[in-house]
Amino acid sequence: MNSMKKLLNGAFIIAAILTMLEYYFICGMFTGPLMIAVILIIGIANLVYSAIQKNLNETLLYAIATIALCMGYWKIM
Repeated sequence: MNSMKKLLNGAFIIAAILTMLEYYFICGMFTGPLMIAVILIIGIANLVYSAIQKNLNETLLYAIATIALCMGYWKIM
């Protein structure tokens, strides 16, 4: 189970960095929804995994981070 947590954490970090770079440099009409979908899928996977592990603090942090990463896109669209 520890390797699954590392994989999900790494995927979330990479997706978050790519989302920020896309938002700052491209902010495209077609890449924006793609990045929203990627961050939501990975964020929800992390939320579910953290909730199963009964890590309430980590679950809330993933929820806040996922919403924060998508908030700029929601405002634009």
